[in-house]
Amino acid sequence: TTAEAVYRFISGDTEFIEEHTALADSEIECEILAECYLNGIGTDMDEEKAHEYHSKAEALEAKLKAEAQAWTEKMLKNIKNRASSNNEER
Repeated sequence: TTAEAVYRFISGDTEFIEEHTALADSEIECEILAECYLNGIGTDMDEEKAHEYHSKAEALEAKLKAEAQAWTEKMLKNIKNRASSNNEER
C-alpha cells in the first residue's frame, strides 16, 4: 500500500510489510503523520505544535496498545475457559 511504501521510506526499513490490522495500520499512519508535521509537510503547523501533537500521538498509541493487550488477554481467557468446559463435557 502507499502507507507501507511511505513507512519504508521514513523508517529506513525497506523490508517492512504492513500487517493490515486496525491497530498496526493506525500506528504506522500516526508515525507518518507525525513525520509530516515534524518536517512541515502539508501543514502550516509550527515546530512547537508539531512536538505537542507528536507527544499526544505517542500517549494515544500507548493507551491503544494497553487496551488491545487487555482485550487480547480477556479473549484468550474466554477461549481457554470454553475449551476447558468442552473437555469437561466429553
